[in-house]
Amino acid sequence: MDRTMEQLSTYACGLTYEDLPTEVVHQVKRTLIDTLGCAMGAFEDKTFTQRFPQEYNSRMEVTTVSGQRFTAQTAYPKGHRHNPFSDTDIEAKSRPLAGEVLTEQQCRTVLELLWSLERLPDLPALFDALDAGDPPPNWVLRTAIGPASMAG
Repeated sequence: MDRTMEQLSTYACGLTYEDLPTEVVHQVKRTLIDTLGCAMGAFEDKTFTQRFPQEYNSRMEVTTVSGQRFTAQTAYPKGHRHNPFSDTDIEAKSRPLAGEVLTEQQCRTVLELLWSLERLPDLPALFDALDAGDPPPNWVLRTAIGPASMAG
């Protein structure tokens, strides 16, 4: 039987705050605070609520400094079961993030290992491929909340 989930779960459950760099713990707190702030700043659209859970509507409105307004809306955001990611989409999303700390060759190796995960006898090869050494100081900031949110 495949023990991948068991090995990942055991590893994750064994982590403690002491295992994580102080910057990572701090950034997780910042991300949670930012997420809660965004949730509180949102408002309910009663028509969206009525359509839930059949649809996961979202709408974004942007007004430029010149007063021009742009609106985008979707019932099924990318990644929803009615608008799923393709394998190419998943790789396109993960490569820039992984590329912040891994070389291009490491990215290729990790993707190859992940796409064939069910054939791996155990996980050390994957963990070895993911070893980037010491990440750059702002890595957590760039990957966790993105460049636009780094200001504050």
